[in-house]
Amino acid sequence: MIVGAVLGGILGDMASDTFEEETAEFIRWKLI
Repeated sequence: MIVGAVLGGILGDMASDTFEEETAEFIRWKLI
């Protein structure tokens, strides 16, 4: 779960550059 949270956070930050924050948050929770 910790690894998923870290990867989710990284991907979330990357996604926020091109997608909306809500989408990045959704992706983050999806991976966790």
